[in-house]
Amino acid sequence: MKTQIKQVTAATLIVLIFMAVGIKANASTTKLTNSNNTETTLQLEDWMIDETIWNASEEAIFVSETDAALEVENWMTNHRIWHAHHHFQFDTELTLEMESWMTDEAIWTVNNVMAEEELTVEDWMTDSKIWK
Repeated sequence: MKTQIKQVTAATLIVLIFMAVGIKANASTTKLTNSNNTETTLQLEDWMIDETIWNASEEAIFVSETDAALEVENWMTNHRIWHAHHHFQFDTELTLEMESWMTDEAIWTVNNVMAEEELTVEDWMTDSKIWK
């Protein structure tokens, strides 16, 4: 445990030393190079200082909307709807059957189809005068 703590401490120290040596900051590199950014002056508008806007009650400015009242309807509590035994009609697939073409040897025999001719290297392919 002691050795592990010492190793972590040593590694941290080495990393900090490398970071300190690697940073080369001086006054010329830390100056702001583009300091031409100026903000425009703020302009007061009439509505910003209008007493009637700021002293008005919230009800006059904001309309509060309410959700429609929720009601329990008959179908929601109908026992027959929620506990009915629905009889669904499921699709059934036909059984698979072997057909004659599936077992026909002539269909599944692979015939050697015409093979391509072997490529040959011709003189013009290796002629250095052509490829300069």
